[in-house]
Amino acid sequence: MNLKAYIYGLLVLLLSFTNATAQQDVVAKMTVDTNKILIGQPIQVVLQVSQPRSVNINWPLFVDSMGKMEILEIHPLDTIPVEDANVLLRSQTFSITSFDSGVYKIPEVYFDYELGGDKTFSTYTDPIFIEVFTVPVDTTLAIKDIQPILDAPTDLTWLLWVLIGYHVLLLLLWLVFWRLNKNKKKEPEEIKAPIVLIPAHVTALEALKSLEAEKVWQDGKMKLYFTRLTDIVRIYIEERWMVGAQELTTDEILNHGFLRLIDPTGKEDLEKILRLADLVKFAKWDAIPSECELSMLMAVKFVNDTSANQIKLEAERGGVI
Repeated sequence: MNLKAYIYGLLVLLLSFTNATAQQDVVAKMTVDTNKILIGQPIQVVLQVSQPRSVNINWPLFVDSMGKMEILEIHPLDTIPVEDANVLLRSQTFSITSFDSGVYKIPEVYFDYELGGDKTFSTYTDPIFIEVFTVPVDTTLAIKDIQPILDAPTDLTWLLWVLIGYHVLLLLLWLVFWRLNKNKKKEPEEIKAPIVLIPAHVTALEALKSLEAEKVWQDGKMKLYFTRLTDIVRIYIEERWMVGAQELTTDEILNHGFLRLIDPTGKEDLEKILRLADLVKFAKWDAIPSECELSMLMAVKFVNDTSANQIKLEAERGGVI
């Protein structure tokens, strides 16, 4: 064996040992403060990951549920100080509950990470089972009869006064309109300017450009930024496909039939924008600058792509969609 081959084999062995050691040092753990609750009682779930600082771990994203249990509150991701400077301990707390009795499983939570190259590893927590009970009933107490229905006394005096007041009001309104019409002079009709209909994508792109120029999130107004961003996107969807998007939840929009007309990439961008905005607005999530910029880019791309599809379909069908 020549010297080069020996050195190469030694480097490969050393790198494999380093990756295996780093993989073993990544430990995920999930704990709860109790396994038995009454219906609606909150549980504190804590996710913790201990890892080397050199490893980049993709932290899972939760929106409204963990398994079949509803999330009440999502606390920000926190870093816990440790004595070893090479170790990073991160933690996140969730408040969850269930409004139905039974035994519920909080499933395993997976954490993906890379140890150099394109090879991806993962670690995961153990599942946890929660028992949800109903409110106990004291069977030792006597059963009481249902109270009978009581008849309300009948008094139509108030109805008489309501009718009198109604007719007096009608008379006063008639006198006012009669007086106004008598003294009104006929004025020449004004020439109204033609109404110019601006396409929905033009309005949306101008609004996004204005929002970006105002630098809202750079001034620390993160919730206001994502609220205005999603409002622009929802109004665009409403005007583009005649969908009441401003009155729908995120899940209702993402399951709506108009999405069948959009490429999968556009649907994925729309979901990322709305999900992240919900976290910022309702779960007090602190978005990083790259997430704010990416949301703006995805919103502009979503409007441009769907408006381009509109023009293409109009040309193929020879009319307006």
